[in-house]
Amino acid sequence: MLIDDKRIVTLINALEANGWKNAGFSDQVIEWYFAEIIEFVSVWSPQGKKLFMDLLIDKFDYPKKNIIEIGFSTVPCNVSDSFFENIYLGDILKTDLKKFCERINNKVLHN
Repeated sequence: MLIDDKRIVTLINALEANGWKNAGFSDQVIEWYFAEIIEFVSVWSPQGKKLFMDLLIDKFDYPKKNIIEIGFSTVPCNVSDSFFENIYLGDILKTDLKKFCERINNKVLHN
């Protein structure tokens, strides 16, 4: 899957600018309401921590894979209850992504 949505690309770039390396698409088996899972690895201390960015589709528009939300977790899990941070696609460009990434870092790197 090619990511061509500028909002998702902007979020990926923000994560990369705040201590995360994009490791590509995860090979995890995904549920029908996930479009894709992108795996990140921390390059800031502590190095090697994993972060999973789950691209979630509109369940009411299935079988189209219309991404509407992104969930973040530290385990490669297909259960939406495991997300510690979510952002709607429409909110990405309106959000202070530096602060958003700081929240993620506080939960993953400093926890």
